[in-house]
Amino acid sequence: MRLTICDGAPEERQAARALAEEYIRRRGLDMDLVCFASAGELLAWEQSRGAGELYLTELRLPDMDGAELVRRIRARRPRAAVIFLTWAEDGRAQAFSVHAFDYLAKPAERHALFRSLDECLALLKPPARRIAVKTADGEIFLEPERINAVEYSGHRFVFRLAGGGSVQSLYRREPFGQLAGQLVDTGRFIRCAEGYVVNMENVRTVTAAGLGMADGTQYVVTRKYAEAKRRAAAYLAERGGVD
Repeated sequence: MRLTICDGAPEERQAARALAEEYIRRRGLDMDLVCFASAGELLAWEQSRGAGELYLTELRLPDMDGAELVRRIRARRPRAAVIFLTWAEDGRAQAFSVHAFDYLAKPAERHALFRSLDECLALLKPPARRIAVKTADGEIFLEPERINAVEYSGHRFVFRLAGGGSVQSLYRREPFGQLAGQLVDTGRFIRCAEGYVVNMENVRTVTAAGLGMADGTQYVVTRKYAEAKRRAAAYLAERGGVD
C-alpha cells in the first residue's frame, strides 16, 4: 500500500511527512510513503507506477486545485481514499464534491489525522479473516473485532466476547502460544500473561496493575509481558482514549 502526500509548501509538506512517518511506525505498517510539491509532479510520477490507495493533499496546489487532482487520480483508481489537509476555510463543499474521505484544517492535529487514517485503512483493507473455533456444538467462526480476550484453561481456548458471553473450544493439543502469536500478528491483540491475550480496541484504562476493558473486566499484566502496558497506552493515546 502507498500513502501519497501532495503540498506545495515545503515546510508544510515536511510536517505532513513527519506525521505520516510517525503514524506508519507506530502502527507497524508495511506502507510506502511518497511526497510531491505539485499535482503535475505527482501525476507524471504515477504514469509509470499507477495510482496509490491513500492520499493526503492540500486543496490549494500551485498548479491545480486538489479537487481536480482527485478526479484524475480516481480515473486511474476509483476507490482511492483522499484526506484533504488544508488552510482553505471555504473548500469543504469542493472537497466533498469529489467524495473526499475527510477534510482537516491545518495545522494538522495529530490525533484527528491518525484517527482519519485509521478509518481510511479500515475501509481499504480486506475484511479480517475470521477465526475458526471447534466447540462441543460444532465449528463456529468469530470476527476478531468481536473478541474481547482469549484465555487458556485446561487445554481449551476461551474466547471472551465484547458483547458479553464466551465461546469455549474443544480440547486442544497445540500450545496457547501458537494461537496467541496469530492474534498478536493481526496488530489488534497483545499478550498480557502466559494464559491470555486481550483486544487493544476494547481496552479503556491502563493502570499499574494491568488493563481495564470496556465491559469492566480487569486483566493483570505480568512482569514478563510488561511491554503490553506501554503498547496499550500508546494505542489508546493515539486515539485520545487513555485514562
